[in-house]
Amino acid sequence: MRHITSPVSVAALCLLVLGSCGALIAGEDARAQLATLIPGVKPEMVSGIQVMEFRDNPGTAKNRGQSLQPAAARSLWRVGELWFVETSAGTWRSAHRELREPQPIVCEGPPRPLSEFLARGAFPPLPVPPAGWTVRQLAALPEHPTRMTAAAPGELLVLGHRGSVWRVAQSDGRIETVIAAADYLGADDPRDDDRFSALGIHLDAGRRLYLVVNQRDDAARPRQAKITIFRTPPLPAAGPAPKPQPWLRTAYPLGIGAFNHGVAHIARGPDGMLYVASGSRTDANEAGTDAGYSTAGEVDLTSCIWRLDPKSDTPRVEVFARGLRNPYGFCWDARGRMFAVDHGPNRDPPEELNLIVAGGHYGFPYRFADWSQTDVYSYQPALPAALRPLLPLRNRGPDGLAADGKTLATFTAHSAPTGLALLGPEFPADWRGCLLMTRCGTFISGVAESGFDLLRLRLIDTADGSVEIETHRVLAGVARPVDVVVTQGRVYVLEYNRSSSRNSNVMWLPGRLLELSPPVAGR
Repeated sequence: MRHITSPVSVAALCLLVLGSCGALIAGEDARAQLATLIPGVKPEMVSGIQVMEFRDNPGTAKNRGQSLQPAAARSLWRVGELWFVETSAGTWRSAHRELREPQPIVCEGPPRPLSEFLARGAFPPLPVPPAGWTVRQLAALPEHPTRMTAAAPGELLVLGHRGSVWRVAQSDGRIETVIAAADYLGADDPRDDDRFSALGIHLDAGRRLYLVVNQRDDAARPRQAKITIFRTPPLPAAGPAPKPQPWLRTAYPLGIGAFNHGVAHIARGPDGMLYVASGSRTDANEAGTDAGYSTAGEVDLTSCIWRLDPKSDTPRVEVFARGLRNPYGFCWDARGRMFAVDHGPNRDPPEELNLIVAGGHYGFPYRFADWSQTDVYSYQPALPAALRPLLPLRNRGPDGLAADGKTLATFTAHSAPTGLALLGPEFPADWRGCLLMTRCGTFISGVAESGFDLLRLRLIDTADGSVEIETHRVLAGVARPVDVVVTQGRVYVLEYNRSSSRNSNVMWLPGRLLELSPPVAGR
């Protein structure tokens, strides 16, 4: 989002009441074309909203001193979370909704023919499965998804980034809305409200659904991250779910810049307790310089894994393990051992897979991966004398390593490991007992691209009592995968969007749900 360097009074803004009269592309024709972007989502022509763009102020150099000014528009369209503006010249621009009053639509990028947007909205080709396995697109999702969980036999529940939940049938990919975000989050339209981020979903044995929602509070000083874990009464076998109710509320100082990792994955452990991932609020404990944000670095509720008692109506947060910068995904193996991924900071240490134990500390922000350097950052705090951080698992390869092929603790830097799931006895012999892990893929520039894949991790117990892994790539070219679930003898991979590489020239559209099936005996 561009910074507004010059204030614009509301009185000076021109309210553009939009209509389809005289449009170069007839309204129904535009509707039909835009409907191809997100299957099942109907485009809406919207009127009565200001349309603005950033333009140079008079007398200033190009790209300097810009401010929001009225934009010429013939029609305005909404497709799910996306906005499109048809210009007076008949070309099109993507746009977003500003939350600040008067909440205009702000154009992004240069005008283009509508056909260019449609071409950039295609899904990538399906990944090539291992020999004997099959892969199919089960469903194209209506909004950007973040998590999923198995529900009744033959069904998956998928959580959207803004808080909606959909039931997806494993047989034919049919999608049904179970919970609409607007029904419980209190936002006028959560699709526009980037203050909300839903990152965790869990269905317990009693069919109570838990949802982890992060809310940014910009009015508080310092700004706050408000965390609510909602819980429903038992879900019915079909139809909408009962309204989620707040089960746990807490808060901590909002993260600095892009490093507000938030509270995310929630899952039941073998002990019957609920475990919750809470990421860091900094890159590496930096204080920051914005007076609107806390300068405390990490706080008690961040960079850790929580444990909660589902039997309690007023649960309290117990910190189960610390020193984890972003443990976005975790699971347990058949022996009840807990494994969690972790993301390293921007100075290129490896991404991690850790064996999690009660009371364990995994180094952050004092040490990263198995590095011994204490000066990676000038503000890196000294390792307390009594602290002995537990080290990540070593990866023997052949996949998930850096370009030199040497073993790592644990994965290629910036590959962004996300979901983690256990393969049971119903899978082929060389897959049983392995973990599957998705990697969302590199975001930052200036480093080699990695991730965008699904890996199979074989756990190896060593003579000294540690655990190492052997890693094999199962799927490549996966579009920003954020979760993996194993159920009913099949593997399900959740794609956040449609970008199967960092440099994909595609629009930021919602992803899809893939189904990976093992070989059928005798075939």
